[in-house]
Amino acid sequence: MKNSFKIADSFDPSIKKKYVDDKIRRGLIIFSTFPKIAPYNKFFVLISIHEVNLRGFFINSKPSPLSSKRTPHGKEIQKMQIEVPKGIYDFLSNPISYIDCSKDNKHSFKDFYNMLIESPSKICGKLNKDHLKLIDDAIKSSKLYSKKDQNILLYEFDFKYKA
Repeated sequence: MKNSFKIADSFDPSIKKKYVDDKIRRGLIIFSTFPKIAPYNKFFVLISIHEVNLRGFFINSKPSPLSSKRTPHGKEIQKMQIEVPKGIYDFLSNPISYIDCSKDNKHSFKDFYNMLIESPSKICGKLNKDHLKLIDDAIKSSKLYSKKDQNILLYEFDFKYKA
């Protein structure tokens, strides 16, 4: 993945903090490793911050293999694969990628935040409103999430982090 923001990694820490603080919003897309889940670089979409954790979805090059109609919940999982084209998100390498909304991934907010302060170049962009609406609609209509989880994932957070 090409990233034109590598220079941001060399900024003074206070400038990096302000840059990250300005970018942390619902729909933020980052490119990083997630050692407990994916020990290789993946695109991750930030969807919510709740208490000390954040939740989001990975962007994959193919739909989830669990979306096969032959697997339990396959049809439901298939509905939770949101197509995103490279034409809109030029940092993606495939013509079409998929946001897998069938499984939200939880991470420590503090670890996530510190990772971005250390290396702001991991920030790639932000989902547009149309794709965020598709995600919201998928979450609202999904039988895969409890009402409580739906409310957490749909919560529009205000970011004010005090380390």
